[in-house]
Amino acid sequence: MRRFPANATIEFKHSRECPPWRGNQKGFALPWQEHADAESEPRPLGSVWPLDHPLRAKQANRSARYTRWEMPRWINVANLLTLLRLALVPFVILAILDRNHLRALVLFLGAAATDGLDGIAARATGVITRVGAYLDPVADKCLLSGVFLALAGAGLVPRWLVAVIFGRDFYILAAVALLLCATPVRQFPPSVWGKASTLVQVITATVWLARNAISSEVLDTISSGMLWPCAGFTLWSGVHYTWRGVRLARAH
Repeated sequence: MRRFPANATIEFKHSRECPPWRGNQKGFALPWQEHADAESEPRPLGSVWPLDHPLRAKQANRSARYTRWEMPRWINVANLLTLLRLALVPFVILAILDRNHLRALVLFLGAAATDGLDGIAARATGVITRVGAYLDPVADKCLLSGVFLALAGAGLVPRWLVAVIFGRDFYILAAVALLLCATPVRQFPPSVWGKASTLVQVITATVWLARNAISSEVLDTISSGMLWPCAGFTLWSGVHYTWRGVRLARAH
């Protein structure tokens, strides 16, 4: 082992290859306190940069990389409610097919409530994303189509009503595909009649689920009377979407 005289003075010099311990008053460096660049100035042990020094801000930015993590913008309360609605769809369908009508009614009402809550959350927080704009109508369509298909499969609603609803949906999908191929239009916002049709379908599904869960002559009468408004709004919304599609095609 190499020995030094008792009265020897040892001087430590730092270089780029051997950076000094710095950044902490106790004399040791924290993990994110990297060695400064070539333009940095040598500093005494335990000293810190002045507050107005440009390298102080650079060091703070380096430290922030280790302490700050930003959540993706599409992950927000509104989109989480929409995803919850999608997740409830298979449970509602299974409850209808198992003829557990009360459970199906409760699950459907909970899923339908998220349709209004996600819009309220988006407006309250001011966070409206493209993911949410595409995800919301998909969740609505999956919920309503699944419920009516399950009700028809269980023999609880007339099949002609399900044929009208699915026929309009397939017709709109075909028209949108044609416009995507023939025109530069890439945005198809829902119309007023489309939203009204969705609302009437939700009311119709709720009434029929309640009719199956609760024996009541009043619900029997209301459920039978809701078939024709549901079919009428569905067909008229298809006509309105056709008119809008023709206008878009002529404009482009």
